Amino acid sequence: MTQRRLEAVPVEVAVFTNLTRDHLDYHGDLEAYFEAKALLFEHKGLKEAVINMDDRHGRKLFDRYRERVSCWAYGLGDRPWEAGEARLIQARTVQMTEQGLALNVDTPFGKARFRSRLFGTFNASNLLAALGALLALGMPQEQALAALAGVEAPPGRMQRLFLGEGRPQVVVDYAHTAMRWSRYCVHCVTMSRDVSGACSVVVENETRASVQRWAR
Repeated sequence: MTQRRLEAVPVEVAVFTNLTRDHLDYHGDLEAYFEAKALLFEHKGLKEAVINMDDRHGRKLFDRYRERVSCWAYGLGDRPWEAGEARLIQARTVQMTEQGLALNVDTPFGKARFRSRLFGTFNASNLLAALGALLALGMPQEQALAALAGVEAPPGRMQRLFLGEGRPQVVVDYAHTAMRWSRYCVHCVTMSRDVSGACSVVVENETRASVQRWAR
C-alpha cells in the first residue's frame, strides 16, 4: 500500500484480519505498519469494510472509519466490544473435530452452523472474515457457507495429513518466525486435546526442520 501499487485497482470490499510483527523489517514499527494497512480503507471507491473486532488494531480501525464506510464487524465468542450499527458476524461457538472446525454463527441474515476442513482458532477467525467479504459482495448466505465449507488449507499452512482412521493427527506448517512457531504449537496442542489421538506438527524454516509431538 505504501508503494501505491493498488491505486489503479478497483476495490469494493476491504478486510482487516489482524496486525502482527511479521513485517516490521520493512515498516519499522507497529504504528507505521498499522497506518500502511489503513491506507486500504482510504481507497477511492471502497464500499464495504470487514473488520476483526477481536484485534485491538481492528477496533481502532473500526472507530476511525465507521462513519466513512459501511462496516461489517466480526469476532469469536462473546462480544466484549461495541460495534454500533455495523452489521455483525459472530461465531457463538467454535468446535474442533477430527474433520476440522464446526462453527455456530450469527449474521444479519440469521443463525447458521457450518463445518470447515480447516484447523486452528485463527482459521475460524479467517472464515468469518471471508464470510463477511462474501456477504458484503452480495452473495446469499447459504451459498457463501457452502463455498467456505469446501476451502482447503494451502500446502504447508496448517495442512493436515490424513493417515487413516484412528491414526495420529499430523499437521504440517512452514512457520518462518518464532512468533508463528509459538502460535502454531498452541493451536496443535489445543487440537490434540479436542480430538482423539496425538497431534504432531512439522515446522521448517530456512535453517532447520524440527518435529514436536504431543500425546493425549
